[in-house]
Amino acid sequence: MQIENIIAEIKNILEMLGGSITEERTVSMRPEIWGKIDASRLRDFFLLVCERIGTPHLTTIIGEDLGDRIHIMYPLDFYDESQGDKCLYFILSVEIPKEEPRLKSISDILRVAWIYEVEVSEILGVQFEGLKKEGRYYIPDTIPEGIIMRKDKQDIVEKYLNKAPHPLEGGRND
Repeated sequence: MQIENIIAEIKNILEMLGGSITEERTVSMRPEIWGKIDASRLRDFFLLVCERIGTPHLTTIIGEDLGDRIHIMYPLDFYDESQGDKCLYFILSVEIPKEEPRLKSISDILRVAWIYEVEVSEILGVQFEGLKKEGRYYIPDTIPEGIIMRKDKQDIVEKYLNKAPHPLEGGRND
């Protein structure tokens, strides 16, 4: 599918799901679009994109603590089938309340999403429903289960970080 058709289809999907384009620009001759949808429609978006456009390249999942809510961004690359080097950069945003940070996992739709969901889960405390996770990946084992790295939890985290061995030296951080 060509970039122009991909852009039109993304706009159609966003409109169908009650979302919107928040920014549209070209950076170094590469189209870049920012869109936003309600968090409850996240899975619908990815299912429709895969069905109508094809599987996008999910580059990461970015979580941002905004104080009373958590902003989560999904940067996606869509490649033009006729020109392999031509690409659309699309960033999908959702926001969830900080007091109940829950989202449905998309790791069954885009398999690579699981590691990014784990990171956002451990750092910001977002619970991704349906995410299959064993153990920890980003937080040292010396920090008790349930403690996250979010801004509003820093005083608790610092208490445990000084006891964590330094990854390169094997000693304490103090």
